Amino acid sequence: MTDEAQVQTKEPKIIIEKYMAGKRESAEPEEAEITIEAQDDDETERKSIAGHPLPTKKEVMSEGSFALCITALYLVLGAFLNMWHPAWLLFLTIPIHAREFKRPIDRLFDPVTITLLYLILGFYFHFWHPGWLIFLLIPLKDVILGKLKPRKADSEDDDK
Repeated sequence: MTDEAQVQTKEPKIIIEKYMAGKRESAEPEEAEITIEAQDDDETERKSIAGHPLPTKKEVMSEGSFALCITALYLVLGAFLNMWHPAWLLFLTIPIHAREFKRPIDRLFDPVTITLLYLILGFYFHFWHPGWLIFLLIPLKDVILGKLKPRKADSEDDDK
């Protein structure tokens, strides 16, 4: 084995050993803080783990019922009208419905919504070629609304 090959095989071992040494130092498991808060509006307790609220039964049931309704609609459209192909697009509405958006315009610029619109443009209107341009709306929304965050490398260069 040449010296060059030996150097190449030692380097990953050093990286792994440094990584494992860091893991050994922080070997104590982190405990998640569980809190229970009472809500004033409906007198129910809301649990949270590590500051992230857990969904209530009502929220879980509403998400599950929406998915079941979409599945039932898909089966009805497919079985009775033989619309299996376009009806599968309904399943893309489930993640759009499940997400919480701060503003209604955020729902429009969501990547899943943009993908759904692209597929509708392509399948129904055959606008595959100009339709791909709507994917540019995803980053343009952040540019237009001024929400781009500076990259860490840029901010570090400014500090020097």
